[in-house]
Amino acid sequence: MKEGEGPRPRYQWRKDKYADNLFAGYDGERPMGRIEAHQFGWWDWYMTFNHGLSGDPTVAKVNGLADTAREAAKACEDCYDAVISGTWPGITPEKLERLLADERYRKGRQLK
Repeated sequence: MKEGEGPRPRYQWRKDKYADNLFAGYDGERPMGRIEAHQFGWWDWYMTFNHGLSGDPTVAKVNGLADTAREAAKACEDCYDAVISGTWPGITPEKLERLLADERYRKGRQLK
């Protein structure tokens, strides 16, 4: 993301090496989101720390649109923070534990 006006990202965002307008967000080593420029000028954002809840209809959408890359990053970060804190609509303590258990499972598979 270019330096400029707008909200300053709280997490680390890395530019994709193959696409100029695609960025992945990380909380330490944990991938937490991605943003990309849409061909019609807006930015799409996707909070990606939701693998353990894929398809759960009780969890509010974890994606959206923004006017700038920085606004998209902020929206994605706010969504991620709300999911992790259990305040995102539809996230219960049990569902948060399911997310964390899925993350542990995925890390265990990578070590083998």
